[in-house]
Order: sequence, then structure tokens, then C-alpha cells
Amino acid sequence: MLPADDVGVELVAGSLAMLTRQASLMRLHELVSNRGGLTLERSAYPLLNQILALQGGRLSDVAAGLKVAVPTVSRQVRQLEQLGLVARTQDPIDGRAILLEVTPAGLDALQRMRTEWRRTVAEILESWPQKDREILGELLERFALELLALRA
Repeated sequence: MLPADDVGVELVAGSLAMLTRQASLMRLHELVSNRGGLTLERSAYPLLNQILALQGGRLSDVAAGLKVAVPTVSRQVRQLEQLGLVARTQDPIDGRAILLEVTPAGLDALQRMRTEWRRTVAEILESWPQKDREILGELLERFALELLALRA
């Protein structure tokens, strides 16, 4: 195991701390949302993505996938439903169960957010050499996968 005072460890830990500060993430979300003409809360996008990934999953499946409580997801789904971004449908197999689906408007909101996110990242990395962008991408992907493995 690497010592905590390893220079690389210190750089990564310090950079992650900078990136995860709530205010910074909120400003970045606002910037990207404004560019896409969107006004959704930051939590709406992971929720829409999870519902989309499950292709009509139950509320409990969505909550489990996001690792949050069902009441939290239920409240957020109601908000997205009121905005016309999510629809509830009856489960054809179990008539008592409700399935969630992303509507065309929800798909549009996700696509606009993804497009603006990529544009913003491209703007940030514009002055970087191609090789540096590729190295950063590869290392961030590797780090993210290992970080996610810790949660499992």
C-alpha cells in the first residue's frame, strides 16, 4: 500500500477535494444547465440516467441502483413526472407494480445536458495537447472504476 504522503497520492487527494467541494460542483452544474437551457436540479440527471438504464424499472430498483432510499427517489420521481420527464406505467406482469420510463422530453433533457457537459469539458481542455487529453481520460476512467469498486 502506498503511503498517504506519497506525492502522487497527495496530488490526487488534493485535486479530488477541490473537485468535490459542493459550491464548485453547483456552479459547474449551473453553468452547464444554463448553456443547455435547462433548469433541473443536479440530482435529476443521475435519476434520469438510472431510469433509462433500467428501461422501465421499478422504483425500488432505481433507488437500489443509485444507492439511496426509496422515499428519496419517490419524491424526485414525482417532481420529474410533473415536469413531463418521467412517466409511470403499470407492470404488465405484476399489475400491482409501477414501472418508470423516461419520456421523450426527459431524453431530450438528458441529451442536452450531455452535449453541454462535453462542450464544457472540451472548452476546459482546449489548450491541452491531444496526448495529454487522452492520458487524463484514461487515468480518470481507471481511477473512477477503482473508486466505484470500493462501493461494491
